[in-house]
Amino acid sequence: MWDKISDSMKRWAAVGVLFVITAGLRYVTYCSPRPQDPTRQNILAPIPISESPAVASRDPKAATWHVAYVTQNVSESANTGLEFGVVEINLPLMSRVRGDLPLASEEEGEQPGKVAIQRRQAVPREQLYTYLHQQIDKAPQKDLLIFVHGFNVSFDEAVCRVAQMAEDMPFSGVILAFDWKSFGHEVGYVNDLITTGTTHSSLATVLAELRAELDDSHKIHILAHSMGNRYTLNALQLLATYQPLVGLPRETISKLTAIQPLFPEWERWHPRYGEPVPIDNLIFAAADVDPGTFSKQLSDIHRVAEHMTLYCNEADFALDLSRIVNGQGKNGFRIGDARSGGASGVDVIRLQQVSVNDPFGHSYYGSHVGMLTDLSLLLKGDKTPVARPTITAGAWPNEDHLYLR
Repeated sequence: MWDKISDSMKRWAAVGVLFVITAGLRYVTYCSPRPQDPTRQNILAPIPISESPAVASRDPKAATWHVAYVTQNVSESANTGLEFGVVEINLPLMSRVRGDLPLASEEEGEQPGKVAIQRRQAVPREQLYTYLHQQIDKAPQKDLLIFVHGFNVSFDEAVCRVAQMAEDMPFSGVILAFDWKSFGHEVGYVNDLITTGTTHSSLATVLAELRAELDDSHKIHILAHSMGNRYTLNALQLLATYQPLVGLPRETISKLTAIQPLFPEWERWHPRYGEPVPIDNLIFAAADVDPGTFSKQLSDIHRVAEHMTLYCNEADFALDLSRIVNGQGKNGFRIGDARSGGASGVDVIRLQQVSVNDPFGHSYYGSHVGMLTDLSLLLKGDKTPVARPTITAGAWPNEDHLYLR
């Protein structure tokens, strides 16, 4: 018996060593310590500055950002399910490289050179929506960017990340962080998988209410990361397939005053050809989603967004681990892994890098300076990938692929 156990342990040890060697070789192959922004090479001029009204103050050393948030992480005694509010964030400028997020720990508190929350203020739901409407009216870019974080991300990291991204792109609209109830720890992966499929109606409700509150001229963009893509897809699928009384025309249902639909103006999420769509840009970054599931859900939601973009990385070691955890074996790549092949109806932008800021090749959406510029161009309306200076077509035999430069 002991001999059998010993042999089994030897086999697992051999597998582990092989995995480490393979991962090490891939890491060396794709390592690019400091990614470059192709639009900024050999240019000494400063990067454009965000003119978002969310910037409360700015000096050469730091900027103070006001980030709107919605969080599911509320005390059980609150019994409301969601908390709405605004946080004030100190974002260093002089001591921080573009793309860096040197987040202060709870033990450290506010430290020089660290990104930290200075103040957090909860407000009623209606007050936050009014605040967002007023801020967008004042913004040079009449847009709202909603960020949905991924697995093992705390509230502090989520709100600080979206402020850092908006500063570094730069983005001159208004930002909102949606903080779903992640377990917030590496061992909580399975728990988070369950959460993305059981609490997504909260995001669906917030999206429906925001679209009903904002003017038609106000654009809504969604950027989801990692497991947050699963959460976002579930929420959008709920909106896109919801109908109070199946079989009746939506015009008839809208006239039935006795019906109280789950989502305000729900019919806007069932746009017909020629009608405006509720979301302008839907952006999937490092999506931890099975390709088959991704394609199926896209078939349900393809009409709710004007444009969809998928960023994926061939050197995403976090998704390599996810592939193992989800039991899909050697060929079961996640859709956020560039080796998955991508999906139809979506602009697929591929990366092939890991870096000092992103050693797992998974958080490039906020740390890769070239992608930050690409996001800025995309959100400004430059939706043709090959026309953006940050994107290039692949060489033979991958000339149909698009890559971040």
